[in-house]
Amino acid sequence: MKIHNIALENRAVKTNPALPTIIAVDDDEDSLVLLSYIIEDLPCLFFCETDGKAALEMILSLKPSLILLDVWLPSLSGFDIVRRLKNSIDTALIPVIAITALAGRHQQEKLLAAGFDYYICKPYSLVDLQAVVKRYLLASSPI
Repeated sequence: MKIHNIALENRAVKTNPALPTIIAVDDDEDSLVLLSYIIEDLPCLFFCETDGKAALEMILSLKPSLILLDVWLPSLSGFDIVRRLKNSIDTALIPVIAITALAGRHQQEKLLAAGFDYYICKPYSLVDLQAVVKRYLLASSPI
């Protein structure tokens, strides 16, 4: 796994089309580090972003295999991002997993109605999240 923080690198990062790409978006950098530990054993490219608008640009540019998306972000919410993605023919099929503290049944229904494919509530089990990530990556490409 190679971790890229687009905010720190040239935006013209080259990707390896043979590897699945995961983009994680969370305004808490500690959460992104934790996600990197979960994903480090998987053969994939891993990109991180902390801002909603920047994340949307990255997603549209890289067309990842999977998106792990916090709901409350600066500049553009996860709800806004997932709605835009699911309403575009170019990105509608990219699986988007909400990683959120929204734990109530009504809130979970709202996440799915907005277009998230799945959700994981914080705090989450590292083993459970890794299993979900593997499941979605296996559906899109062999690992």
